[in-house]
Amino acid sequence: MRYKIFLLQDIANEGDVYFKEHNCDLYISEGKNETEIVEEIHKIQPDALCARNNKITAAMIDAAGTIKVIAKHGVGYDSIDVAHATEKKIRVVYVPDGNFISVAEHGMFLIMACAKRYEEIAVQFRKGNFGVRNAIQDFTELRGKALGIMGCGHIGSALAEMAAKGFGMKVLGYSRHLVPGTVSEGNTFVAAGKEEILKQADFLVLAMPSTPETKYSFTYDDFKKMSRKACFINIARGDIVVEADLIRALQEKLIRGAAIDVFDSEPPDVDNPLFKMNNVVVTPHSAGLTSDAMQRTSLSSAKQIVDVLEGREPKWPVN
Repeated sequence: MRYKIFLLQDIANEGDVYFKEHNCDLYISEGKNETEIVEEIHKIQPDALCARNNKITAAMIDAAGTIKVIAKHGVGYDSIDVAHATEKKIRVVYVPDGNFISVAEHGMFLIMACAKRYEEIAVQFRKGNFGVRNAIQDFTELRGKALGIMGCGHIGSALAEMAAKGFGMKVLGYSRHLVPGTVSEGNTFVAAGKEEILKQADFLVLAMPSTPETKYSFTYDDFKKMSRKACFINIARGDIVVEADLIRALQEKLIRGAAIDVFDSEPPDVDNPLFKMNNVVVTPHSAGLTSDAMQRTSLSSAKQIVDVLEGREPKWPVN
């Protein structure tokens, strides 16, 4: 039996090869909006959908009666209407172990960029200001500094290991599943409550998923509780933070700086005030886009789709 796989975006070659080795025909969307994608799905009547950044809506799910599985090519499945898929008895899978190393490394890079005030120094140096090296006095080392990680799943745990074992940082981790005071496996972080982490962190990293409980949960009141010498880093999802509150906190110097890989609206507006602050490092939601991560994620997505289609239990089911 041959299966039809509808990809909302193309994936790395490893996934393509796996599909073709397992009797799958691939269809890559050319649609520019939901209406056009719905028409494509209706015409093809695929057995599976696979999405990277695109949303998979109820209308897309309803466009074909043949869909048996939907795969999120990545870790955050908030872009998929899981409730509707579940109602239609369609399996949803994701890949939490595909890009977590890349995202954690990117988090470490952003921490270092904040500590060394990279953005401000690079701009001044490229203008010919070699003396900026002496004008900025608050470079910091990472050894001995407190790192707070909000979200201790694959990404947060990997980041904790890098920071604790590689840089000698004191790491505090928050998760609603962890009892404060619990020491992590490998002794890389100690679990703490949110209030304690806000108070102690020299660097605070968001690494939690976007859920109804976490959406817009980080607000101006949280920034007020942080040290004025602290830096805020977001490698999770932009909608976890009230972006206007982050901008206000930076403008009022409640925190020293920030590094942002994700935004509430993507792509962000070029007039976003965060782009104009020299104490803010910005990257275009690129933390998980290394070639290594893309290869692993594409292969895992393909394997799980084929598993469901051939009657096996997938490795990372959502429903």
